[in-house]
Formats: sequence, structure tokens, C-alpha cells
Amino acid sequence: MTSTANYPPLHLLLIDNDDKSGNRLHRKLNRIQWTTEWVKSLMHTKSKLSSDCYDVALINNDIPGGIDVLNQIRQQDKNIPVMVLSSAQSSRERTEYINCGADDCLTKPYSHDELLARVNALYRRKALAADGPNATWKAARY
Repeated sequence: MTSTANYPPLHLLLIDNDDKSGNRLHRKLNRIQWTTEWVKSLMHTKSKLSSDCYDVALINNDIPGGIDVLNQIRQQDKNIPVMVLSSAQSSRERTEYINCGADDCLTKPYSHDELLARVNALYRRKALAADGPNATWKAARY
């Protein structure tokens, strides 16, 4: 199991309409002390984004209207890093998500440790950007 010592406490939005994969990922992320709110639809995503702030959003690309969900996130919070968890084996769909505003795309099946490292990297870049031009990489590491 991954050590929690390497990761800062984060507040994540997980968008996944599949009970099995959503529940599994929700439990794993909470286990490392990342507060994770799990929603299953575009409507619930809109509601959560209007009522709370998140450090990173994760979208299961199998959710109906996944591009619409990504567009909604970008309309409501342009600065939140977004990672798409993709079952697409071709690069076309993954490229479409990135061109529509996703910051990263991780192909399923993926390593849990790789997911954690990528989420942490997205947050680190966000923290560096927030610290402005005088930020240092070391200051954003945990």
C-alpha cells in the first residue's frame, strides 16, 4: 500500500456513474486521507461545482456525456486540474478529452500508485501556478 506521507491532503471530485469502479476508487482515495466526493451525473457535477471547491477532478470517460461533463467543469472552474480515466484503447478519444480541456488522461487498467502520483503532480502544478513567478519546485513538493 502507498504511504500517505508523500501526499498532501486534497479535496477531489470523482465523476463516475459506475457503482463498482466508483466505489472502489472512492474508498482507495479516502484511504490515503484525500477527501473525495463522488457524483454520478452531469447534474450532480454542476451542483457540487457550484457549492464547493476542489483541488482535482477525476472523470471516468465511460460516463454518458463525458465531454459535456468536462465542458461543464471548465465553464464553472477553469483552474481545477482534470484527469480523465479512460478505457479507450485508441488515442483518438483520449486526444479529444485533452483537446477539450483535460489536463491528463490515464488509460485503464492503471496502477493505483501511478494514479496517485499523477493526481499529486496535477495539484503540485496548480500550487506552483498559484504561488506566481517566484514559486520554486521544492516549495510545491510534499
